[in-house]
Amino acid sequence: MSSKNPPLDHDLWLASILWLCQHYSIRCHRLKVTSGLPLVEGKLDDSLFERAANQAQLDVGLHPKNKLTTASLPAVGITHAGTPIIINEFTDGVFKTIQFQINDEHTPAPIVSQQSTDDLTHKLNGDIWQVSPTQVADPRVDEIKPKPKNIGCVLRYLKLNLGIAICCLHLYLLTY
Repeated sequence: MSSKNPPLDHDLWLASILWLCQHYSIRCHRLKVTSGLPLVEGKLDDSLFERAANQAQLDVGLHPKNKLTTASLPAVGITHAGTPIIINEFTDGVFKTIQFQINDEHTPAPIVSQQSTDDLTHKLNGDIWQVSPTQVADPRVDEIKPKPKNIGCVLRYLKLNLGIAICCLHLYLLTY
């Protein structure tokens, strides 16, 4: 265990959030994730996961566990033991999952496994969180305005269109 930050070195929920940040190439420090949160015994838990993820610039949304195959991945679930499990991929009916366990150095180490939909559903205790990076507007853009799509074509042929409209009006008037 590191003497610098002993309470956070063995935090499985924090390790999961940091893995998600790395997955999405978000630069994030563990103190930023836990800052201001009421840690339980010096660690994050499932009740603090959403707030901690938001502090790490991640958006989370609940998804029913009985519809795992339609979830946007990666997602995070809670096992019956109360530990996080990251659901990373779904290929050929098999989910690739990552769970963190404390190793001999007392730090979280990722354990990668593959599980069927039924096995994973039974392993999960409740719904899952779909996780995505927070979308931030570019500060260099003052306002995002949609550009009209066909106005260029109308302006390009305006002279021709006006000529056609005038000819049609003349023909209409000549017929009476």
